[in-house]
Amino acid sequence: MSTNILAEVAAAGVACSVADGLFHPLDTLKTRLHATPTNLSKVLLDAGGGLRGLLNLWTSGLAATAARASTFAATRVGAYPSVRDALSSGGDASVSVRAAAGALTGALSAAVFTPLDVLRLRSQLSPGAHPTLDVVGGIRKLAETEGTSALWRGASVNVARAGVLTAAQLASYDGAKRHLTLEHGWHEGPVLHVTAAVTAGAIAQTFVQPICAARTSLFVGQRPAIGSLYRGYATGLLRQGPVLAVTLTLLENTRTALGLDPM
Repeated sequence: MSTNILAEVAAAGVACSVADGLFHPLDTLKTRLHATPTNLSKVLLDAGGGLRGLLNLWTSGLAATAARASTFAATRVGAYPSVRDALSSGGDASVSVRAAAGALTGALSAAVFTPLDVLRLRSQLSPGAHPTLDVVGGIRKLAETEGTSALWRGASVNVARAGVLTAAQLASYDGAKRHLTLEHGWHEGPVLHVTAAVTAGAIAQTFVQPICAARTSLFVGQRPAIGSLYRGYATGLLRQGPVLAVTLTLLENTRTALGLDPM
């Protein structure tokens, strides 16, 4: 792996860790809506309501989320520019090349780090059943109580989700940035980054929602139902845009600080 890719992955790790930690309560809420056939008010009430409920949503699975952000998310986002440029031989990447690059980095990252996703979702749904801060201990406990295969339950769906999500997010962001700069004369900066990121977030959530809901069901040992595949879509959409805006704006600034070109 070249020094350039290492710097890109490091920059993505910083950006993803901050954004995923900041918006973790919305992710926990979305996960619980995926797994529970109920409404939003019921899920909030079950969390405890008020400050206690917010704290519950924030702390459930937070350690696993942090570990996931600095490994899986950092790799799928950070490796994207180098893979995109390699696939386009250094030239202007087409839409299909950008999508292929995102699908490749997303799928390969998920294939390696699925156990972290399993632990994160389990901890969000049943925080008392898993170690709060000990990620390695949590993975070991799952393997000991349910077998090693439990760590890879739903891996194929997880890989598909990550491939679709990364392709939709980064190819859309890339395309929106290029369109706004080339066709409308926008310049690199927060306004460009946030606008392109929010656009990409809406596109990505729409594409990935059914796969995301099915993945949650499989990770907790449930059978996905067609009628539940868009449960939690509004919450996912509410999270996706802001998370991507924070992630990619911070990523662009971190890349600049490290002497890397804009994405």
